[in-house]
Amino acid sequence: MMRKVFMLAASAAIATVGLSAPAAQAKTAGAWYCPPGAVCFFQTVAGSNEKTACRSYVDRRINCTGIRSVTNNGNPQRGADHAYLYDANHKLIKCMHYGSEGKFSFNGTKTITSIEWGGEC
Repeated sequence: MMRKVFMLAASAAIATVGLSAPAAQAKTAGAWYCPPGAVCFFQTVAGSNEKTACRSYVDRRINCTGIRSVTNNGNPQRGADHAYLYDANHKLIKCMHYGSEGKFSFNGTKTITSIEWGGEC
């Protein structure tokens, strides 16, 4: 009998911990969350979901579709902390400043096909 009570209590404790972990994780992420050093793309307005659609830390080709907002949380580095975002024709869509100035929501959706890091926009 004592063993059954212990097993039930242990199962309840594990279930409680398992249920509380995602809620704590959601608070950590939040709107506009982007890891340090990255530019992040969201399929929602104002970076309002906790999962990025795409992200990049370096110059590269990318296929990031349905983008509604972007944030630049790159590294503050003179001449290399602005993210230049291009479409399939290598037409500049947006140059993103670093930090608090680097949050932007598009009217409609965009497809980003390349990212280049550089100096002032």
